[in-house]
Amino acid sequence: MEASHGYLGRDPQTPLELLERGREEVLRYPTATLVQGRAESVVRRADGRFDVGSLVAHRVVLACGVFDVKPELQGFDEHYGATLFHCPACDGYEARDRDIVALGWDAHLVGFACTMLNWARSITVVTNGHHFDGDESCRSLLASHDIELVEEDAVRLLGTRGSLEGLFLQSGRLLTTSLVFFSIAHEPRTELATSLGCRLDEEGYVVVDAEGQTRCRASTPQGTSPRACSWCRSPQARGPSPGWAPRSRCSVRRAHPARRRPPRN
Repeated sequence: MEASHGYLGRDPQTPLELLERGREEVLRYPTATLVQGRAESVVRRADGRFDVGSLVAHRVVLACGVFDVKPELQGFDEHYGATLFHCPACDGYEARDRDIVALGWDAHLVGFACTMLNWARSITVVTNGHHFDGDESCRSLLASHDIELVEEDAVRLLGTRGSLEGLFLQSGRLLTTSLVFFSIAHEPRTELATSLGCRLDEEGYVVVDAEGQTRCRASTPQGTSPRACSWCRSPQARGPSPGWAPRSRCSVRRAHPARRRPPRN
């Protein structure tokens, strides 16, 4: 990733700058210490404290986040972070007045794609060889915004890093595009939470109360909260949450009328 967007007062910045500034801010507190390492386990003691490796803690904040599943696509590594993204909250502005492709096949991609029309000139949804999971209302909503739905396999990106020219489909068709977003699946990292006995909801996210606490009263998840999305940010103490709140699974909020999509190759 070449730049991170969306943090007021820190936009844009490189990922390394984000990490370095975060470390500097933490270390301004006299009682704070940074330890390089990986937490392989968290064990609750009889006295209510926690063993985290060689450390003993009174409280544990679980900030494990989610893992974004990547599409099987030739050229992915070359283009990711330059013209291939997964987060419209971070990189949606880059799509302004451009023809883009959204990769995915779940019903939630309807909101994902329609929201991108706040910036993009046109959007084509490609299901990467899968059958689109949305019902007829989802298909109708895409059509009403002139978003083409292509149930084909995407195989290869055309162009060099920073200069994407198009996306080849299995059929040989070339979609002219300069930007690609994908939203396939988000896998919450909950191994530490479940080892402590924390409950998960039906989507696999940690169950918390109104104060963000788990059933293990001294642990608080950040970024693995119920219905968390890896591609949107809300007040940081609450962790991520969806940037659009549909009344049905295909509805979407828009800032302007849909633009007409020009003919595509």
